[in-house]
Amino acid sequence: MKIATILFTYNRPVHTQKVLYALSQNDVRPQKLIIFQDGMNSATDKKDWETVGEAIKNITWCETEIHITEKNKGLANSIVQGIDYAFQTYDAVIVLEDDCVPHCKFMSFMYQCLERYQGEKRVYSVGGCPEPIDLDKVPGVDVYFCGRFSSLGWGTWKDRWREYERDYSILKRIKLNRDCRERLHVWGSDLESHLLGNISGECDSWAVFWALKLIEKNGYFLCPYESLITNIGFDGSGVHSGIERIDREYRADDNMEDFIFPNQIEITESAQMGYMDMLHITPRVERDRSYKELLCRWVELKQEKRSIEYEFCEREVAVWGKGWLLELLQKEFGEKMQVKCILETYPTSEAYRGIPVYSVNEIPEEIDTVIVIPFCDIEIIKRKIIRRRPDIKRIFGADEIIK
Repeated sequence: MKIATILFTYNRPVHTQKVLYALSQNDVRPQKLIIFQDGMNSATDKKDWETVGEAIKNITWCETEIHITEKNKGLANSIVQGIDYAFQTYDAVIVLEDDCVPHCKFMSFMYQCLERYQGEKRVYSVGGCPEPIDLDKVPGVDVYFCGRFSSLGWGTWKDRWREYERDYSILKRIKLNRDCRERLHVWGSDLESHLLGNISGECDSWAVFWALKLIEKNGYFLCPYESLITNIGFDGSGVHSGIERIDREYRADDNMEDFIFPNQIEITESAQMGYMDMLHITPRVERDRSYKELLCRWVELKQEKRSIEYEFCEREVAVWGKGWLLELLQKEFGEKMQVKCILETYPTSEAYRGIPVYSVNEIPEEIDTVIVIPFCDIEIIKRKIIRRRPDIKRIFGADEIIK
């Protein structure tokens, strides 16, 4: 099977160089690396854009094909047109953007997936970057199936891609079909807002249509349990990335050999629940509003010179979440509040202000109380904790302290 690797770049030389270097260090090199650099617009930094152009022209470690556009197409048009072009010659594609740094096993993984599932029409796409969800791993395998597409390092086949279309009526069709509507609830409750963002001009997403197509067709997406992509675009440098960091970094072992695939193509209940919990989490704007309301109640209580006492006093606790609200709690309770650790689904650091940060799988045995900072999502977080530690006695939100 002929497989093209496609890299989409624009005007981020540092990011592009990191991706190219990581590709050059992969165990398996691209059969052919096709690079598309979008053209400048009026706001483009010419020097950065030209530096990217020089970098992609000087690749010597694999066969390349370079396309530099005179006019700026924008992200969505660049990606769709580039993939369409590659499929004129190739049977499958591996797609990277200039902020997706591949793990040394990424190319090997993608080749294995594309070869193995070429004839499985239910599998619409494969990728190297799983969403940061909490799910039970199936023993003895390295990958899982889900119904939600991720565009951070992915691949597909020519016959599946033929079904791609930027069709705004797809959401209406999905909602009119009961089975599709149920799949949308599980795998795509956030996609309507992305579609509306395209219409309003707030975003330029091609991927929302591919994600909706998988939902409409009951297509499967395959990804590893441990991420093979580190996303470096959430630093304010990208046109569409913003600055809110997401937890998608390498988690795979550099020494991993061949990947072990499941015998059956099926989606586990744990994967479904993991995605529902992630997609149904309270939006940041609503969470921030709830935090401010809590702070106002706190101020009122202090003005009334009322003291705060709660059952966690004189007890070692774990705290889910961090930030200014945690710091306020520590300041209020002082030594009475003994924070043993901070919990996250996937920790992004080993410690926070001197407090160890653990995953939900690593809660110390002596802990029987957890305070949840993002209290708007306490039911989701409770499920995550109880699945791992059903013996935990107390799980309550930070809002319950300030009543």
